[in-house]
Amino acid sequence: MAIQRAAIAVLSGPQDYCAEAAALYRRRRDAFLEAIAPLGYPVEPPKATLYVWLPISRRSASSMDFTRELLEQTGVVVAPGSGFGRAGEGFVRVALSDTEQRLSEAGARMAKAGLRY
Repeated sequence: MAIQRAAIAVLSGPQDYCAEAAALYRRRRDAFLEAIAPLGYPVEPPKATLYVWLPISRRSASSMDFTRELLEQTGVVVAPGSGFGRAGEGFVRVALSDTEQRLSEAGARMAKAGLRY
């Protein structure tokens, strides 16, 4: 019962934090997607998430290969989609857990390395 009361209090209380957090992750998402836009990755901006699922380069054989290539050429770390089950293969998961500047830098490194779709 205590957990239910706590949940009610959170859901019926001020929602300022939710709006601020959503705006923060939207800015981070947009910074990363803007930086990789010239590379031609077909990504529909997610509406609400802490992650961007990026399709792997057409040159890569697997999400693990693309993850390795990305790390070796740019120093950017992502999670291979294969780690999330069969449906994740063909994608990597980019966490939007760093600053807008760092996410933009990650995309710029990808562009500099020529990691086109």
